[in-house]
Amino acid sequence: LEQRNMPEDQRIFGDITVETLTNEEATRENIQKTILNMKKIVSKNDIFLFFISTHGEIGSDNQFYLRVYNTDPGLELLSVNGLSNQWLVEHINEFDGTVIQLMDACHSAKAGMEKDLTAMKAGMSETDMVVRDLQATLSGGKGVYFYASSNSKQLSQERHEWQNGAFTEAIIGCFNQTEYIDFKNKPVIADPNHDGFIYTDELESYISSVVKKITNGEQNPRSHLKNAEPIPIFVLPKK
Repeated sequence: LEQRNMPEDQRIFGDITVETLTNEEATRENIQKTILNMKKIVSKNDIFLFFISTHGEIGSDNQFYLRVYNTDPGLELLSVNGLSNQWLVEHINEFDGTVIQLMDACHSAKAGMEKDLTAMKAGMSETDMVVRDLQATLSGGKGVYFYASSNSKQLSQERHEWQNGAFTEAIIGCFNQTEYIDFKNKPVIADPNHDGFIYTDELESYISSVVKKITNGEQNPRSHLKNAEPIPIFVLPKK
């Protein structure tokens, strides 16, 4: 939202549309409707950024689900009223524009594996998938940037002093240019080349270092990038 108040010659994006769902608004139905509506308006030159912070679970069917406001407790009914990552993959892959996913949820790296798991079940080998992705790159395929807060076997931490999960805290820290010291006693800098922009690869590097630091190495973010050259996604306010 801060980008809207910048002069036009300093913006990355000409216009920004924001849809926010929190607490009782964040039902499976509302989330799905919002994504379907956004899919209608996102063109090939647009970027769709999807951020979600919630609980992630691996169901009895070994599929990844996100708990939303109206998800029943326990694992038995996840496939009924949890937000299926297979549904997300199917519809997000249909967006015409570039997609950036930021997922702050336990086991969330499992979500980034879903597409290739589906391809394997369809009989595609790992080599086939590499060729598929290479062909998409050569044909100018859209980019997909997926950032997960933890690996598929880890819980994602949150603490009262953060008022966020560690992953979300790191994203906010990156945009606020908060400096941390990593385990090698080196500073973690949001904009290492000092060009005034946060690029997707800079965000990835910052998140990885900061989350590991503030969780004492107990949480390891993961990323899955397809046809993804580094692109700017945030303009830093001038100091």
